[in-house]
Amino acid sequence: MRPDEWGGLVWRHLRDAGGWHSRLELAHALALDGRQRVRLARTLRRMVAAGQVVARASLAGAEVYGVTARCSAPCGQSLTPADGLPMQEAGGGR
Repeated sequence: MRPDEWGGLVWRHLRDAGGWHSRLELAHALALDGRQRVRLARTLRRMVAAGQVVARASLAGAEVYGVTARCSAPCGQSLTPADGLPMQEAGGGR
């Protein structure tokens, strides 16, 4: 899978799932192996730096990630989730 396809997969999952997810939750949801988990960490850092994903600390202190209405969509993607429901502002769930 090309890097842009991989990033798109992760981004779409975060967008469509709504809410906030840790790397571990994402790894389980996407059924990732060890090497893919390392790639996930790099991908999330890149997407946060690009403004495509928001990172924040959870109440437990772990970093969690989400796509909010303030994020920019990667090339060829839309902020509209697959279910068609509107995106909420940062801090809100869908």
